[in-house]
Amino acid sequence: MSAYKGWKGEIRYADTEADLASASAITGVQSIDGPNFDSDSETIHALGSKTPYAVADGTIEITFSVERVLSTSDDLTEFYNIFINGDEKYWGIYPQGYDTGNPKIIIVGKITSYSLSGIEPGGTVTESFDVTGKSVTIGTI
Repeated sequence: MSAYKGWKGEIRYADTEADLASASAITGVQSIDGPNFDSDSETIHALGSKTPYAVADGTIEITFSVERVLSTSDDLTEFYNIFINGDEKYWGIYPQGYDTGNPKIIIVGKITSYSLSGIEPGGTVTESFDVTGKSVTIGTI
């Protein structure tokens, strides 16, 4: 058994899931944190017991974060405009790259935060954004 190696991964986005197949990978990606799933569950306790009586399901939150280095050929407004416009996109995360038989994680969601950093002498300008999803499917290409 071999481990997933991060350098093989890629992320794409498109207006439809079908369009992910022809979309280009986002360039300069340094890291993808997630996807993260949080069910906001709550433990319910009853008198006479230290352990929970039950666990009540809460709402499910789906999130991931992307950090990438900006090159001089990148469109500085690309992800900023998606954030400002509130555009919902299909986000394809491919831990082993985009090849037939490889795993895929498809999240439908919006960019909910955006930032630039490293704008300083000697700094490398990076762009970071968080995506909050409304649905997720996990499968193979």
